Amino acid sequence: MYYLEFMHGDIKIEFINSFSGKETVRVNNQIVSEKSSIMGTIHRFEMVTNGSTKKYSLRTKLGGATMVMIDLLCDRNYLLQNEPVPYGSPGPGINKELQAGLKKLRMFDLQAAVALFDRALDADPYNPQLHFYKACAHSLLEEKKEAFHHLQLAIDKGLVDRGKILSEDGLAFIRISEEFEGFCIRNKIELPSY
Repeated sequence: MYYLEFMHGDIKIEFINSFSGKETVRVNNQIVSEKSSIMGTIHRFEMVTNGSTKKYSLRTKLGGATMVMIDLLCDRNYLLQNEPVPYGSPGPGINKELQAGLKKLRMFDLQAAVALFDRALDADPYNPQLHFYKACAHSLLEEKKEAFHHLQLAIDKGLVDRGKILSEDGLAFIRISEEFEGFCIRNKIELPSY
């Protein structure tokens, strides 16, 4: 397995390539692209930071002696060029408390889920997924203020798939609140038109 981690400001970009040719790109612990490739491919993804959208492109290719190499571009500017990807493996990715918290959330043991997400946040306070799922638990508990607080933190810490805010069942309670439209406008989340 090949693994490379790169920090671009406060954005952590990880590239994982298995021996079977499966390539995974994670941004702030969230999968943004998965493809299979033997000779190389291009992974494209976007990040919203400080209200502006940045377009990334991670190009994989083979170097000499079957060495995996990448080019990483942000808004068409090289961050990495012909960077060899060393053998190695990623860290744990999703920690045990997050997985346990998700299980409790699915079982509607919401107070236990919140406690597990809190413990996970102690270990990984910059993980936007933790804040997102904690917002879901608070929404299901009908704790609107806490739900909006953690949803905002998820966005501020780089939540990649903002569309989940409009579709995640666990956030239904806050979506029907008066504050939700203003929250979406402030965070540049496009509401569907009916």
